[in-house]
Amino acid sequence: MPRANEIETRTFISEQNYINITASFLRADSHLEFFDVANYYIDDASFTLESNKCYLRIRNEKNTLELTLKKYISDSECVEISDNISETDFSLITESHILPAGEVSDALSEMGLNKLTFIKVGEMQTKRLELEREDYKIILDSNKYNEKSDYNLEVEAIDKELASTTLERLAEEYHFKISKNYKSKYQRAVHS
Repeated sequence: MPRANEIETRTFISEQNYINITASFLRADSHLEFFDVANYYIDDASFTLESNKCYLRIRNEKNTLELTLKKYISDSECVEISDNISETDFSLITESHILPAGEVSDALSEMGLNKLTFIKVGEMQTKRLELEREDYKIILDSNKYNEKSDYNLEVEAIDKELASTTLERLAEEYHFKISKNYKSKYQRAVHS
């Protein structure tokens, strides 16, 4: 799969905001459906990837497994490199600590990080609703991890300004405050 720059802005929202916004979106578009996402976070025991401002995630979404390396450029922008993987590859990574050949492995090789002993360091289960527009996508998540739960809203857009203004418009329309201390899903699943 190709490399992609991901530009997003995110905030925590309350359970009531989550209920109100998802209900509003579902009323406006009856074709929208919730779906489940499972994220498994991979690093070594010393968190070498994290110390290099990147992380590995295996995502199971709609019965498709995807291995993604996220390399952060800034708080709101990262480069994503992804490979579709099989159930066998998933087992090799989580049980035998072996990455399958592909763009993710190649990118880690370029960074000198492909020989780490990879282990699963965290997990998050998410119920998701997505609303796609031409230049942006709104993502509403109900998350469960480490016997905790929370709700977040993300806006992915073609540029940082559009992501920010869309989030601000939603905050005004649905009466929520934009989080100043948002922690990534990786941080919550791995370090909470």
